Amino acid sequence: MSREKFMQRNHVGYVSIIIFLINEYFLIAAPLQAIDTLLPSETKVLPKIDGVIEEPLWQSCRIDTFFITYNPAFGDTLAQHTVIHLSYDAEHLYFAFECFDDEPDKIKTSISQRDRIFSDDWIGFSLDALGNRQSSYDFFVNPNGIQADILNTTSGEDVAPDWVWESAGRLIENGYQVEISIPLRSIRFAGGEESVMGLLFWRKVSRFGKSGAFPMIAPGQSSLAARVPVLYNNLRHKRQIELLPSFTSSSQAAQMTPHIWEKADIEKNLGFSAKLAVSSSTTLDATYHPDFSQVESDAYQVEVNQRYPIFYDEKRPFFMEAGGLFNVAATGGDNMMVTAVHTRKIVDPNIGGRITGSVGRSSFGVLASDDASPGQSLSDEGNALQEKTAQFFIARYKYSFGGDNYAGLIYGGQELDHGYNRVGGVDFKYRLNEQHNFGLAFLSSASKEPFDSKKVDGNASMFNYFYGSKKLGIWTSLERFDPGFNMETAFYQRTGFSRATVYLGPNFYPDEKKQAWIRRINPFVFTYLLHDLETQQDDFLLVLALRSFWTRQGMLRFDYIALKEYWKIQSFNQYLWRAMANAQATNWLNFNACISQGKTIYYDEENPYLGDDLSYSLGLTLQPNTKFTQSFDLYHETFCEPVSGRKEYEINIINSRTTYQFNKYFFLRAIFRYQDYDKKLLTDFLASFTFIPGTVLYIGYGSLYEQKYWQENEWIDNSGRHIESIRSFFFKASYLWRI
Repeated sequence: MSREKFMQRNHVGYVSIIIFLINEYFLIAAPLQAIDTLLPSETKVLPKIDGVIEEPLWQSCRIDTFFITYNPAFGDTLAQHTVIHLSYDAEHLYFAFECFDDEPDKIKTSISQRDRIFSDDWIGFSLDALGNRQSSYDFFVNPNGIQADILNTTSGEDVAPDWVWESAGRLIENGYQVEISIPLRSIRFAGGEESVMGLLFWRKVSRFGKSGAFPMIAPGQSSLAARVPVLYNNLRHKRQIELLPSFTSSSQAAQMTPHIWEKADIEKNLGFSAKLAVSSSTTLDATYHPDFSQVESDAYQVEVNQRYPIFYDEKRPFFMEAGGLFNVAATGGDNMMVTAVHTRKIVDPNIGGRITGSVGRSSFGVLASDDASPGQSLSDEGNALQEKTAQFFIARYKYSFGGDNYAGLIYGGQELDHGYNRVGGVDFKYRLNEQHNFGLAFLSSASKEPFDSKKVDGNASMFNYFYGSKKLGIWTSLERFDPGFNMETAFYQRTGFSRATVYLGPNFYPDEKKQAWIRRINPFVFTYLLHDLETQQDDFLLVLALRSFWTRQGMLRFDYIALKEYWKIQSFNQYLWRAMANAQATNWLNFNACISQGKTIYYDEENPYLGDDLSYSLGLTLQPNTKFTQSFDLYHETFCEPVSGRKEYEINIINSRTTYQFNKYFFLRAIFRYQDYDKKLLTDFLASFTFIPGTVLYIGYGSLYEQKYWQENEWIDNSGRHIESIRSFFFKASYLWRI
């Protein structure tokens, strides 16, 4: 198919643009709040961060305001008003909040792990410390003083980084109060006689399912652009060093016979990391034998009958901290997930280094690491790359044009023995105004396998456009991945295709006085046309959906999905009906549910066919008090051959997670997960103490139980009772020194 014909077939994208032009006559952007620069006073007396707002310093810069909602509906005024206080000294930024509520007994809060407060009531702010609207540190605190933090960049949000900061909160008779201290050494900022930062404040009232902001966020506007300027005087950088030694020990043993266990395979690792703040906005990191263990298990995902690889989030601290800088515009769709740099592709590193920083309008980052995994033998057949290591080198540069607009360069490379993968690219993001923005990216790769003289080249290009207003949302994208494109630092599903995608979704807002329980109704259409460049075949997807947002963080959605998919020299016409719902039913009960039924592909390499698929899931989270949390998740899927009704497979997964949080530092957690597809039961117990990010102590024990019995000196699988077949122990201790 020629390029011209392919573009002609994607007339739906042009239709969306016409709809947008028509709607421009009817959609009126809400006026933005005009806010003067905030001028907090420097304090000479350090406040006590205890949630009690009584020191005189809190009166130097005081804002008494109401927040304007941005979710689930835009433009409402939160009935609960808030008083904001700001101050600072030579080493800290201070914030305090009085969050008033006329029904204080209905405030939802908990004593939980860090970053697990988002179903609670909370207060927070977004700090653009460099004042360039390219990134922000987002801090959140619930009424008990429990923290959450997010790194927000022009390419999206990342909940992985954890910074060192102090917070405290307490319930009062008419709401709650929160105090926060942000050490300047924990953030990158523009120092000098005058430092202008940007602030955006957030508040969530859980029982109404409403989130508001001050200043307000216009529909379609980036939170990086909605800022109130704040002027700090004489913030000076003090050169600082962070040292993080760590020790980990793990052991694993398998049961050889009913009475004999093999000798445990014990691994010990003494690691060391260091961080040097070269300036207030530039940081150098290095690590040797780092602790790349994962304390938290990956969230379970169904791995049966999957055409594409499954994506798992990065959880290793060294890689998480600066991940947002390496994000590339126009990624994050169905194919190139999240970013062009997914550091979990670096499997087993021994040494690593990183430098990140900002100078004026420029931001930059360089990451280098080795990876021992290509040289490891995973079977008795050996490995041609035995003891060889791969070297990864990733470099990123971004130049800001003001607001959240930028142009960027990226390089991602892997060198392995006599082979290599080298990828260079450019990307660009521009916001025309609050409602309109677009992004584009172009990547070019050159690759050679270690034992192959053939060189393979390929390109990938991506473009997307967003329009967002109170009444209408539009998203459209174009992608092309050459068959020869390869990027070892990225996660993506496939290459060798071109695709055009369109989302069109109007929003309707029922009268809250007449229907107080429903906030927004959002019917939408999502569709794409994909052309495979190698087979010259076309795939087509159409999703017709009706989504509604309710009080108590409720959501109800109904979908009809039609998909024409070409696979293994056949074309399959699939369809699914799907329904989803979730809500915070009470302060102590949250639930989610999903059910789908239809015809989908059985991805057998030799004999694929279109079968009958039924799946459903149910999740419950119980929180009878602020310290105890119990969650249950159930997943079921049945796939049958349509003519005979023969059951191809049936999967049942039961997952239980029990957590008791004694205080903000210490918790105990137990996970039980059973899969009847392979008759396995996983248990995972963890005791965790985290004083501050970096200063931690973890002790864990896990077991795998399998259904089998011993007969004639060998194990017979999938029969008999469940016995413990593998047991493991894990210990980790680390301590953060800040000099």
